[in-house]
Amino acid sequence: MGFRRMLQWMVLVLIPIYLVTGCGDLEPEMQDTRTVILNMDFHGKSSSRSSSSVSASELSQYNTHLILALPSGEVLTSNYKNFYSSFAQGLMNTADQKVSLEIPLNTQMKIFAFLFKETTYILSDLTGYEEVGYFGESQPFSISTNTNSLSLGVTLIQVTGTETGGDTDTGGDTDTGGDTDTGGDTDTGGGTDTGVGTDTTVPTVTFSPANGDEDEAVSVNITITFSEAVRSIDNTVLTNSNIDSHITLKLNNASGNNINFDATINGNKTVITLAPVNDLPYSQNVYLAIGATLEDYADNPITANATFTTMALQPTVAIQPPYDSSTNKYAISTLGHLSYIAQNPSFWTYNYIQTADIDATVTKYWDDEDSNSDGDKYNDANDVTDSGNNEGFLPIGNQVDSFRGEYHGNKKAINGLTITRNSNNYTGLFGYAKMATISKIGLTNVNITGQDSVGQLVGLAHSTEIINCYATSGTVTGNNKVGGLIGYLYGYASITNSYSKVDNITAFVQIGGLVGYIENSTITDSFYDATSSGQSDTGSWCSPSCKGTAKTTAEMKTLATFTDTATTGLSTSWDFNSIWNIDTSGTINGGYPYLR
Repeated sequence: MGFRRMLQWMVLVLIPIYLVTGCGDLEPEMQDTRTVILNMDFHGKSSSRSSSSVSASELSQYNTHLILALPSGEVLTSNYKNFYSSFAQGLMNTADQKVSLEIPLNTQMKIFAFLFKETTYILSDLTGYEEVGYFGESQPFSISTNTNSLSLGVTLIQVTGTETGGDTDTGGDTDTGGDTDTGGDTDTGGGTDTGVGTDTTVPTVTFSPANGDEDEAVSVNITITFSEAVRSIDNTVLTNSNIDSHITLKLNNASGNNINFDATINGNKTVITLAPVNDLPYSQNVYLAIGATLEDYADNPITANATFTTMALQPTVAIQPPYDSSTNKYAISTLGHLSYIAQNPSFWTYNYIQTADIDATVTKYWDDEDSNSDGDKYNDANDVTDSGNNEGFLPIGNQVDSFRGEYHGNKKAINGLTITRNSNNYTGLFGYAKMATISKIGLTNVNITGQDSVGQLVGLAHSTEIINCYATSGTVTGNNKVGGLIGYLYGYASITNSYSKVDNITAFVQIGGLVGYIENSTITDSFYDATSSGQSDTGSWCSPSCKGTAKTTAEMKTLATFTDTATTGLSTSWDFNSIWNIDTSGTINGGYPYLR
């Protein structure tokens, strides 16, 4: 026959060896990869309904085996140079039938195999003119950080004109030594079956913020995530320098004014991040679109758009929060509400529920001087510009009048809070909390400076419960008893199911990634990022685990850290059904757990 097919299965057992790049902070053009060893068995099972297979003697004529890892959209061809992009490639070591490749994580890939009669030992010596005798591709696959093993079948097809003179009967099935079924009976049946299908499926596109989202922060970065690698419609590679020409970002709608932004694309070519040059306007519709100038590697054009709305300008003028009779709590929805509580100790025994995310970025300019003598320290002209002493937010609670109520964060967040009070003890969102309960609140990009007992959430927590809380990004600075979440945990206080990922924690003594100092209190199933905080709690008076469990950045972004009770420091799985969530793409909260 003009194109004689000889079917053979090659079993590739992908064994995770080690992370090459890891899962920490990467430069924009870098990507997470995993080095895997592919065990190549070219003498695999043949179909029980077909005597047509490739014998060991025939395969021995093929001295060079080129193995490629390519985007799943690539179309099979015997011309191994006719590929647009190869993420990884290598020559198989014929002595042990193995090849080592760096495979991008969380990317739809295929393995391609090419067999040559020429002998080549150096990859760069391949010129593109070597005669290919057999070639084939695997089914699409993706490797995640949790992938432990993977078996892939590759159908080898003989190139026309390379036949050696008739079919070879292997004389029965050959055991591959593995546990992989190559897919059932294969009937050659006459005719030509190249095993190639046309990919007509357009990649899915996910926006963050999502279409229809409301109350987004004006400082939000925008991400576009594709289900597989993408490129320009003219087949050129997308880079940080050219990606912005493919994205429309406007106010209101497609006819609105342009929004200037910087754009980056990850190394896998699956995630585009847009960073507006300036904060977006408040109460503004934002329109985002991709207009058929991008495609996947199977030439499927991509069009998608989304519209979201930014948050309203939150009043910073101190105003008493309204009472919510349905929850029997005061409802906190603005920075002005928090400011009112901070300035009125009589409100430090009440119960609260936060009903919206709060942007507290302006607190970096707050000055304790009441210039207009209206009773509100933080509504003066110098509280919106870099003038005055800039003490920042006034902590809720002190040693004389502690916070004794309940603060239910309601799975909301406070962003950009700043406190700069170098000579003050008990410094944090809550300075001194006693017999209080603080739950389900997230802090992002918070910077706290104090003297003793300093933490992002609470300076000193006395007989207080901290439940389902987190702090991500920002800094904490003080002299002693300084922690990423709590400065001083004291007197039968407790922390449960909480974590801290703070970029820098600085103190002279009694310092910790989660808690600076603990006394007669307990920490359960709670963690801190030792990489970002620079802390390992070594040298503390108690064992490190009594102050929370240290994890690497990669572990902090892994679901199993918080759900698999085999994990060090975890006794009971966190609730990822109704309280917590994690975005493995890293789009939401940088890949760390967040309150859903």
